[in-house]
This record gives sequence, C-alpha cells and structure tokens, in this order.
Amino acid sequence: MYRIGVIATKQSLKWIKKIEPFVNDQCELFYMSYAHPSEIKPLYLKNHLFFDGMIFSGQLPYVLIEKECGTFPVPTVYFDVGQKDFYKTICKVMVQERQFDFSRTLIDFIFKDNHYLGLNDFLNKQQFPYHFGESLEDYKSDTIYEEMFERHQTLWDSGKIDLSFTRTSGLTEKLADYGINHIVMFPSAESMLEKFHQLIKEIDLIRLSDSQIVMGNISIRKTEESPNNNHLELQRIKMNKALLEYIENGEYSFIIQKNLNHFDIITSYGDLKGVTNNFTSCSLYEYLKQELPFSFNIGWGIGNTIDVARTNALLASQLSEDREEQASFIITEDEQIIGPLGESNCLTVSHNLDPEIEKLSQQTGVASLKIKKILATMQKSNTNEFSADDLAAYLGVSTRSTNRILNKLEEAGKAEVVYKKQQKLRGRPKKIYRIMLYIGMTD
Repeated sequence: MYRIGVIATKQSLKWIKKIEPFVNDQCELFYMSYAHPSEIKPLYLKNHLFFDGMIFSGQLPYVLIEKECGTFPVPTVYFDVGQKDFYKTICKVMVQERQFDFSRTLIDFIFKDNHYLGLNDFLNKQQFPYHFGESLEDYKSDTIYEEMFERHQTLWDSGKIDLSFTRTSGLTEKLADYGINHIVMFPSAESMLEKFHQLIKEIDLIRLSDSQIVMGNISIRKTEESPNNNHLELQRIKMNKALLEYIENGEYSFIIQKNLNHFDIITSYGDLKGVTNNFTSCSLYEYLKQELPFSFNIGWGIGNTIDVARTNALLASQLSEDREEQASFIITEDEQIIGPLGESNCLTVSHNLDPEIEKLSQQTGVASLKIKKILATMQKSNTNEFSADDLAAYLGVSTRSTNRILNKLEEAGKAEVVYKKQQKLRGRPKKIYRIMLYIGMTD
C-alpha cells in the first residue's frame, strides 16, 4: 500500500476525491488543503517525508515548490489539463455558445512552455486568446493569485473578454463575486489516474534503487612512519568506537565488519544518499575527521551484488589513498567515480573503458583515469586553461605530479603554455597551460 500525500485547494479536493474508488486498492490518500500559495511551501516541507509520494492538484503549486527546493525529496507529480481535456471543454462551450470567439477569451494556463496547448497551430495573432504570461517563470510568485485575478479583472472591465478560462480553482470565488463569466478547468478522471500510475512507477523505481547494495571501505591512512602493531590496534579501536557512535547518532542501517586492515560497512543505496546528501558531501567523513586524531580513507561502492559493491568500495578507497589529502569517494554500479565528496572540486567521471580515452592515454603516456579527470575538470570549470596548482587541486595529487602530467601533454602536443601570470612584483612567474584534449573530434 502506497502512502500518497495530496496538496490541493479545498475546491480541488472535491473532484480529486472522485477517483478514490479507483486507487484505494493501491494507495492510501492523505489530503492537505491550502487557501493561498504562500501556504504551499510549509505544507509540503512539513509533511513530504511522511509519504511515499506527493501529488499536487495542479502545476502552479508544483512550480512554486520547484522554485524553492530545486529538486523534490520524494517522488512528486501534479494533475494537469492536457490537450484532450482542454479541447473537450472547448468543444462543449462552442456548441453551447454559438458566438464563441477565442480572441475575446482569457485562458490563464497557456504559455510557451506548454506550446499554448496547440492553439497557435490553427489560430493567427488576431484570433489568439489573451493569456497571463509568456513563460512558466511568470507563474513562480507567492502573489500569483493576486496577479492573475488582476489580469482577469482588467480585461473584463475594459470589455476585451466575454469569458475567462482558469485552471486555478482558488480564483473561483473571487471571479464569481466580481461577476466575471468564467469556467474552471479540471483534468478528467482518466488524466488523474494516469498521473497516479506515473507516481507509483516513480516510487517503485526509487524503492528498487534504494534496495541496491552499498559497501563502504574505511581504512586507516598509510603514513611514512609505520606505527607499531599496538599503536595500529589502538587506532582501529578508536575508529570502531567512532563508527558505532555515528550509527547511534544517526538514522542509518549500517552493518559493520572489522577486517585486518579496514572496516567494511554494508548498507543500502537509500542510506548512502542520506549519508552523502545525494552524493554531494559525506557526513560520516566529517564526523570521523572530527573524532579521530589520525587520517583515514573512505570509499563507497554500489552494486547489484555484494562482491561488485565491495570491489567498487575498495577502488574508491584507493582513490582516496592516492590523494595527498584524505577524502571520500563513490564508485557506482556503472563505474562512475564521484568525488572527492564535500569539496568544490568534486568530479564525476566514468570508469568504463573508452577507446578515445585509451588512444589519448597511449599518445600522451598519461593514465586514462587522469585524462578523464582532466576532461571533467575542464567541463566543471568551463575553461581549458590551468596552472599546475589549480589542476592539482582537482586531480588530488601533488603539484609536482601535475607538472609531470602537463609536461607529458605538452610533449604530445596536447597542451601549451599560453602565458605566465605574475602574482607579485618579485618571484617566479606561474605557468598557465592551455590543455587541448578533444573527445569526439578528429585531429
């Protein structure tokens, strides 16, 4: 049984409830109503985590939340009036009103983003109805009700329209009280059921991906001065204690396995998203960094089996070990590398074999993974010009190692010194390299 939260105006709840008999065998619906757009955000943020999915009565509340949150924390959809519903209503009006004229109507839910529901395919500029805004961006306002009503009111008072079509049921009373001839458009039961099925599919996909196996590999970072066995054992005890405390303080289902040289963590994809804030940072890394007096590596591996996840975690941990600074990395089931997490230079690169990358590696003598990271750095920074220090920060290696890479690229004709930036009046100037690695293009 799916728990679905429904956010709508009181007027919209009446017609949404009509489809309850068709979804009750799959969904348990919980209704939340609002009177003004300013109430939508707190209503959503306060309640969304209690449900498997959320559904809005229309596009307006959906875009307002999208504007505030960027992405939706849980699967979220909205009921919409498609062309089928729209033209069915229009045909009914044309039959009832023989003098119906598109040019003397206001339709407040057509705009460029929904292709004006196809009206511009057969109406010229003189025949076209009035509308509220040109783009969906015009609707992303907490005062949208007031702005939209003013548009209806102004056109009605000036005698330019005989009829208004609105998708915003919250305007119904104001339009009626003002005496504006109007029709509120509601999606059909068929359209709403399609949205319910879409939402359920998205929930099922999330559940499927959240159940993927994730392994974490946490190891004590190697140092030039190798500690004796007693000291190493003390470090392992401290790390084990810190991991247990992290689990107690959080809400994640971790299984910890202590090995000779590292700790394995078994968890789920869903928990990994929580620990890493959707693959952007790593709360476990930050916690251990604060609690432990020594350095460590964290690698996360995702896979459809424990063996695949464990292998990916080991590779991710090795990426951390190869850096000068400790870090946390993820390698996904399709061998994408994400990291170092929580840093501005976090990159996402593919670990898959790429013939063009391999060809560049052979031509330059630079490892294919380093080339992938350089390409990702160029894309992230939107430039192909770097100093050795700048590039080293992204690659996670020393400036000396980066200089060797840049020298190899320069020798192969894949990089050139374009200018030297003088940072101070005295001191050696800094070389700036223009990197010329092009994928998908012939030389």
